[in-house]
Amino acid sequence: MTQTKRYTFYWQISTNGPELLRVSDFDGTDVTASVDPPEDMYERLRQNTGRDI
Repeated sequence: MTQTKRYTFYWQISTNGPELLRVSDFDGTDVTASVDPPEDMYERLRQNTGRDI
């Protein structure tokens, strides 16, 4: 799980790297279809997991 001020991103870490499962708004609404993670979030996950995505 990673968070910004407005969104919470839920990830599954697999052998192929992080996979985005769901995005929730600050009030818990599922906004996965309309929100993409910021580009720097992929870099942070890549560094934390040690895997390329």
